[in-house]
Amino acid sequence: MNRHQNDLRLLLVNANNGKAKELIREVNKYYVDIDDNLTFLQDGKHFLWTSEMDGWHHIYKYDMNGQRLGNLTKGKWDVTSFYGVDEKNGLVYYQAAKNSPMDREIYTVDLNGKNATTITDQDGWNSAQFSSTFDYYVLSHSTINTPTTYTVYNRDNQEVRVIENNARL
Repeated sequence: MNRHQNDLRLLLVNANNGKAKELIREVNKYYVDIDDNLTFLQDGKHFLWTSEMDGWHHIYKYDMNGQRLGNLTKGKWDVTSFYGVDEKNGLVYYQAAKNSPMDREIYTVDLNGKNATTITDQDGWNSAQFSSTFDYYVLSHSTINTPTTYTVYNRDNQEVRVIENNARL
């Protein structure tokens, strides 16, 4: 990233000989907003990258030559958190402000960018912490009038147990 933070270059470097290859270059008139959402897939041929290159923050899939293979997410809304990839089941997990900037929903999408599905059906603010295998997650949910609740769900989005419902509040 240059000093003005408007020219980003993602390099792939061979640690043995120091040779570098540019994978991605993003240039913006004002600045390039970056985060740490670079995920190399286990096949060794692809990686995922989040970017605002189309004006909205989305997830993109690339090959190891830096060729963009497409958007995994797209639309006039932002991906607000990237939770990770369940490669065994071919799913990417993320949070988005798809319905309203005031709400956050949790979604999955196939690694080919198809079948985006919400795994939360509650209006308000939803966030999640996933197990390393994506078999379980803790959903945190709140609204402007409801304090945060914490509930454990399994892969099939079935409630396992409530950790804290804050009913007395």
